[in-house]
Amino acid sequence: MSASNYAVMFADIAGSSSLYKQIGDEPAKKAIFSCLALAENIICAHRGIVVKTIGDEIMARFDDPNDAIEAARNLQMQVDQNFSFDGAKMAMRIGVHYGPAILENNDIFGDAVNTAARMVSAANARQIVLSEPTVHALAQDLCALAHRFDFAKIKAFKESVPLYLIEWEATMGNVTTLMPVSRPATAESKRGFLVLQFEDQKHAVTADQTDYTIGREAQCDLVVPSPFASRKHAWVEYRRGKFVLVDHSTNGTWVRTGDNQDIFLKREELPLWGAGAISLGEPLENNVDYVIKFSL
Repeated sequence: MSASNYAVMFADIAGSSSLYKQIGDEPAKKAIFSCLALAENIICAHRGIVVKTIGDEIMARFDDPNDAIEAARNLQMQVDQNFSFDGAKMAMRIGVHYGPAILENNDIFGDAVNTAARMVSAANARQIVLSEPTVHALAQDLCALAHRFDFAKIKAFKESVPLYLIEWEATMGNVTTLMPVSRPATAESKRGFLVLQFEDQKHAVTADQTDYTIGREAQCDLVVPSPFASRKHAWVEYRRGKFVLVDHSTNGTWVRTGDNQDIFLKREELPLWGAGAISLGEPLENNVDYVIKFSL
């Protein structure tokens, strides 16, 4: 089956797990449902197609990357202006990549999807992060709103690639000025590695590797057959001198850190340090068979 170019968008609600604690389960569920419904309406209004929703995240595809960016900017504006529940302000994180992908039964597959997922994982609340191919495909007026702010390693590319933020606020008075960023150090200048131990096997993740994937799917670098794990549950990347665990799952990830604290991640990331443990999709105290140990 041949691939065609699509703009793939991921948009998720930043800090949704803390929203449940702030305003309670039912109000939070209603707020998230309303926010995702708004996202779906805006995507469709900009000639996009919703591929799926996963928890607090929506995935969409567009034939034209300009439509994807206009949808993303409109969504950020609408959420920023209209979504506050019981004093809790809601915010979105959005990532977009434009490139070849395979469409099958309204689902979409390929490196374009994985790269778009990396864009949203790099975004903070109220940000839209784009890949460089996306920026190059935009019309001049939208391209002028994009600013490079960082680099990241992505499997689809041989070298670290630049990441771009795109302006969306009606007034830029509250926008932080972005400092120019330098290209990260080459792999030869990096030191150290992360050891992941699952069952009786140890896996070394080095600084020069691209995303090291963990999940239930056979194609993952570390396969964990837990029924609570997502197919591609999380990944580890080396960024600015740190090994960072990035969750991209349905059920979340529990991490016992080097200082013996338990931290829950859901569509969030955490730098790893010392020695600890990782549990996919269930708390560590409930996990008997599928605990991953790590050490640095």
